[in-house]
Amino acid sequence: MKKAVEMSLNTIVIAVLVLLVLAILAFLLLGGAKNFTTKSACIKEGGTCQNAPCPTGYEQVSSTELCPSGSGQVCCRVQLTP
Repeated sequence: MKKAVEMSLNTIVIAVLVLLVLAILAFLLLGGAKNFTTKSACIKEGGTCQNAPCPTGYEQVSSTELCPSGSGQVCCRVQLTP
């Protein structure tokens, strides 16, 4: 009886690991990584991705490729010149 419980526990652990790997692959294949890297590009420019237009006191960074496409967001940073 103990061996049967041990085997089913091993099966559950393996199944959870397989599901975790599949979830990571789906994230990468469906473009989740691209959205993460494009947001990082905006941060590297000193900005954050926000809904267009940029709020008062912020300016849009010139490149339109810095936030995820289709999100309606633009890369905004604090205005350098008042």
